[in-house]
Amino acid sequence: MEEADRCTFISILDKGTILVSGAPQYLAQQMPFQMIEVKASPRGLLRQIIGQIEGILDWRAVGDRVRLSVSDPAAIQNNLRRELSKAGATISILRETPTQMEDVFIYLVEQQGIKP
Repeated sequence: MEEADRCTFISILDKGTILVSGAPQYLAQQMPFQMIEVKASPRGLLRQIIGQIEGILDWRAVGDRVRLSVSDPAAIQNNLRRELSKAGATISILRETPTQMEDVFIYLVEQQGIKP
């Protein structure tokens, strides 16, 4: 999917059906969420806190980080920072990050009722 972010026009297919087509930047802007990237330790504590914060629509681990689909990035970052600090976690990364084509693909496929 990293290559798709660098294209000028893409189509996202699922089981031979085109779900969407367009410029990656345009498709990312059409999503009903924004993305936050967070890296904190201990990781189990991070996952526990993620599950308790309202406004986190979805999340997935990517390498040593967690990507969060959120409705209000500033509010979620503030809540995460506060709750992680209160719990004694160490935050290495907590920032808004661009929506990638992998985020778009996962969202669209899940909307079809299929987990990728």
